[in-house]
Amino acid sequence: MNNKSTDVQNERTCMNSNKLDMVKCEKSTHKYVPNKHGKMMSLCIDVYRNARLRTSTNLYIISLAISDIINAVIVIPFIVGVLITGKWPFGEAVCDFHAFFTLFSVYVSPTTMGLTAFNRYVRIIKHQNYPRIFTDTRSKIHIAAVWLTVAGYISIPKIGGLTEYRFFAGYAACIVEQPTIAIKIVHYIIVVCFFFLLPLGFALVSYYKVFKKIKHHNLNMASTAHAEGRENRLTVKEIKLTKSLAIVVFAFALCWIPLWFGTPR
Repeated sequence: MNNKSTDVQNERTCMNSNKLDMVKCEKSTHKYVPNKHGKMMSLCIDVYRNARLRTSTNLYIISLAISDIINAVIVIPFIVGVLITGKWPFGEAVCDFHAFFTLFSVYVSPTTMGLTAFNRYVRIIKHQNYPRIFTDTRSKIHIAAVWLTVAGYISIPKIGGLTEYRFFAGYAACIVEQPTIAIKIVHYIIVVCFFFLLPLGFALVSYYKVFKKIKHHNLNMASTAHAEGRENRLTVKEIKLTKSLAIVVFAFALCWIPLWFGTPR
């Protein structure tokens, strides 16, 4: 209950500020917007140290940052080693480890983007349900459920002996090898539909409805300002954050699209 009230209070503190204070508030509470791996790491440390930054919205962006940090810290260094040596010098166990996190980082980022879009959709379109759906605890459960689903999809076939991980020299990485062409096709359909197209499509639809609501709000702002007063200002402040998060989500999507269509999954 305390987490829920703290989350809502933090967001209201930002939204009730004037324009200058709002800019400062966004910079302090949402400075995690990732543009470099170093900044992502620094943002995670900031949120860990400062309980005031642990709002439900921040949790989803932190999850995006962590998925990218996994790629930067675990996946890329091994690829660099392969490019330097011209072979896989790390052994079979490390190849399995590398393959799992390569697939995990690729699958989990788009699904987390979809969750982030859902967060903004509820905040703007179904705002009366937001404090109930996006408490700290429930947000953590949403993220954990998605991440565990992705991890299970990758690891269970390997544990059951249905798939193998092996090194592909052409991609300088260890990735999954399907036993038959038919299973490979089914696998592609599942991962492309459920881990890429579905969350991306959901994000597009969510932000389309959100920005349609924003457009409607802007057209009616003058006529409703006197009647709605304080509530109208809150919506304007929240719109600023939503626009920023939309840019972050689709920037992530643009970065991941080449990976989805440029490497075997």
